Amino acid sequence: EARQCSDGFVLQAAVCEECQGDQCLSCSSSPEKCDECDWGFYLTNELKCADCDNQPYKKCLKCIEKEGGGTHCLQCAEGFRLDDGECLECSESDNCAVCNEATCEVCKEGYRLINGKCDACSDTLNHCLSCKTPYKCDKCDERMALMTGDNTCDECRQENGWYKNDDTGLCECKKGFLNVKENYQCATCKDLIPGCKECKQTDYPGSAFYVDIGYDPQFSPGAGTYVTCVDCGDDMVFDQKSKTCRKCSDIIGGCSRCNSEGTQCYDCLNGFYKTRDRRGRE
Repeated sequence: EARQCSDGFVLQAAVCEECQGDQCLSCSSSPEKCDECDWGFYLTNELKCADCDNQPYKKCLKCIEKEGGGTHCLQCAEGFRLDDGECLECSESDNCAVCNEATCEVCKEGYRLINGKCDACSDTLNHCLSCKTPYKCDKCDERMALMTGDNTCDECRQENGWYKNDDTGLCECKKGFLNVKENYQCATCKDLIPGCKECKQTDYPGSAFYVDIGYDPQFSPGAGTYVTCVDCGDDMVFDQKSKTCRKCSDIIGGCSRCNSEGTQCYDCLNGFYKTRDRRGRE
């Protein structure tokens, strides 16, 4: 004589009888009246288990019966998103690539995630194919390039010293140019340092000229940094005091060719000779 039954059974006249229906997990009063249904099924007013969505693939894991018929889903299966009581595939859900039961987690390329929804990058960034924030593009369409400094898409105008780096997709400055923050244009080295043919950015201020640089991996976009000249051209040297390119003869009297620091003379002008201290003298 049975006194207690296992889950899925109910005690009837000292005998354990199985709850009716494969989807019924427990029944306490009779086999025909279910108390709890399996995932993907709901308990009807007649205390029977019914399918939440009546489809071969179980999109809805937990639901309730709506007044007037039909069901309202409360929890969706993996790969589906809950939208007003219905389970939608991520691909059907407003350009979402990966979602959970409540919201989108990853958007399709060309869209960015804002408050669980996917908005097109091009809504705020012209010609942008991929972005993570509303104001920073990661990839532009083929006609455009990423502008270093503000991560927007624009043409690389060669007349401003730009060229498109096909490997990175970035709009970068040609050799002999630096990206200056003002108007995001490439300035020639001689524009920044009079007489300079080739220059570079540096974080050492001692022998450099301060300029407002638009972008550099070592500095935050828009931050100021320093520029120093690495090639002033023939018979010229970068003067650390004046931060300009000057003739050797202006630094060492009578000198036509000197070292890059302007401290030693190698050749003298006509009418001058070189002394032991390597300074040109008449």
